[in-house]
Formats: sequence, structure tokens, C-alpha cells
Amino acid sequence: WAWDADWHSRLIEWPMTIGGFLFFGGGVCELVVNRVFTRRPMAYVWWAAVFNCCGGLAFWLSACPSAFSGESATAVEASGVIAYLIGAILTLLMWRGEQFGGAMI
Repeated sequence: WAWDADWHSRLIEWPMTIGGFLFFGGGVCELVVNRVFTRRPMAYVWWAAVFNCCGGLAFWLSACPSAFSGESATAVEASGVIAYLIGAILTLLMWRGEQFGGAMI
């Protein structure tokens, strides 16, 4: 059994692209729930929502072969990891202070 380009596309590329889009969609929902577009950045939950959305966008773009490829896709994916890390740290700070806001945790 040979691994051809069609199977690679079906089993690896499309699931990564769809998954990245769903992560981005979840980030946009979090922006809407926390009213990021109508409020000023005064709380951790505002920043956590923004970083989670940016992380989802970076994962989606890094999985799209027409947007980025090679080392540029790796750099975009690394920026997504950093954005999710910052969002997670802010979520932990909210959890420690028992101020969850509208974060989707």
C-alpha cells in the first residue's frame, strides 16, 4: 500500500485546515461573548479572548498551504503557540483570583 498525495490531502491537510478554522471560529465567539469590539481592554478576560483568537487564526493560516508554506508556516504556527500560551497564563491568573469573566474555560 503506497501513501499517495490524495491520501495525504484527505488525512492530514484537510483535517488540519478544518480544525484550525474551528479554533479560529471559537476565538471569534469568545471575542463576541466578551464584547471585545465594544469595550476597552480593562480586564484579563479581554486580553485572554484576543490572544485565543489570534492563536486560532495563526493555527488556521499555518495549516492552509496556499497561505504559508515551509519555514514561514512554522513561524506562524509558533506565533499561534505563543498566543495560546499567553491566553492560558491570563486564564490561570483569572482562575486564581476567582474572576472568570466571560472566558470560555
